[in-house]
Amino acid sequence: MDRTVIAVIDIGTNSILMLIASVESGNLKTLGQWSETTRLGRDLMRTGRIGDRGFLDTLRALQYFHKIAQKNTDRIIVVGTQVFRAAANSNQIIRQIKTKTGLSVEILSETEEASYGYKGVLTGMRLEETMVIDVGGGSVELIQGGQNREITVTSIPKGAVSLTEKYFSHDPPDPSELRALKADFESAIGESWLKLLQAPLPWVCIGGTATTVASCLLGLNTYDARKLENFYLSRDDLTVLIRHFLEMNLSDRRAYIQIDPKRADIIIAGSLVIESLMELGRKERCLISDRGLRYGIAKRELQS
Repeated sequence: MDRTVIAVIDIGTNSILMLIASVESGNLKTLGQWSETTRLGRDLMRTGRIGDRGFLDTLRALQYFHKIAQKNTDRIIVVGTQVFRAAANSNQIIRQIKTKTGLSVEILSETEEASYGYKGVLTGMRLEETMVIDVGGGSVELIQGGQNREITVTSIPKGAVSLTEKYFSHDPPDPSELRALKADFESAIGESWLKLLQAPLPWVCIGGTATTVASCLLGLNTYDARKLENFYLSRDDLTVLIRHFLEMNLSDRRAYIQIDPKRADIIIAGSLVIESLMELGRKERCLISDRGLRYGIAKRELQS
């Protein structure tokens, strides 16, 4: 039986991810996953542009992923998200990527990013109706949908990287900085979305912040998607973990977050976003999924 194998590379504000997958017996099968924290959106809030350091780190990771994908896949799809939507020099960066790697970057709209993230979750879970929350480096997507209904989406251009850069000048952040970040993020939630957040639906959180928090609570020192998928994160446990993060300096947090030490400087902001959403939505717990955007894109490609 013929089998198509594809690579999906997701270039985000904080990290670049690659999924290699195939369809077997009608199911999406994960053949391999890779992740590198490259911080393409470093200083984007301050300058409005993608800088040289973030670009070069991302380019190196992309070239490495490309070599792997060329040997093991039939085709490669590269997508970009909020960092490309926000940066004034996105077109220039995309041209440089094309010149240096031969890869074309498909820039997803806010709605497309959220929709594929939601569809990616459904490749690993069967839920009649749910709220999917994707906390990224540059934005947060809130997606409500179900098996037989159209999804409702909002994208908030405030992520773990951008909020850290905007509000934190101390390490660990002082109480006034924490309050300012939460107040800013919560003010971005419109009245209609506040009602949707408070609807009696199960929640699924995806993205690097969610999986890092879950990994810390599970005590993982290496990434294990099988243990993360369907893990229940409680608000009480999250609050305790945030308090623990705030007792550490950056060096201590790097040592503590063994699966991705480079996320240590933004994990507090990302965790506060999830905590704020759970408080606003009056949620005591939410599911964690390792799947998301790259799985949704893979499903699109393998069905085409």
